[in-house]
Amino acid sequence: MSTIACVRYLLCQVEWGNPTTLSSGSGGGDCIDPSTATASELFSVLRSTYQEVLGDAGWGAAASLLSVLFYSPASRLAVIRCPAAKEEECRACVSLIKVVRRRGVAVHVLKCVSTLKRLKDALQKISAGIVKSLKGAQGDTRVLSDEFFERLSQEARDAL
Repeated sequence: MSTIACVRYLLCQVEWGNPTTLSSGSGGGDCIDPSTATASELFSVLRSTYQEVLGDAGWGAAASLLSVLFYSPASRLAVIRCPAAKEEECRACVSLIKVVRRRGVAVHVLKCVSTLKRLKDALQKISAGIVKSLKGAQGDTRVLSDEFFERLSQEARDAL
């Protein structure tokens, strides 16, 4: 079986809430500004949620293919790659993410696709709606460049 058929791409939207008061330290010193959030921060929270819910064995079974490939603070869209066999577990863990660096969040899986072409189509369709709703948009509806998809395609070909 090819590696391409063994992964799923979850297109997610992150809704940022208010700062939380989870720790007793001074108010909000390490609270994240949503405009500075990164894919690695989202991955870190996803990893810890996955380990908390499914344990180290569950994390170990998904860790090799699980990653947050992309996050755009402007559109609040994220792309998460996960093993196809662990898609339901990954969806559950994504939905359980409630806090990122002391700021409340809700992460919604908008679409799940199995190919890069469908991911690109879904991103462009969803981002077109986001761009239309933003004031002062320049009309470019692409969230990710073609180079991003070419790099992912090359990675999948190299894995074969």
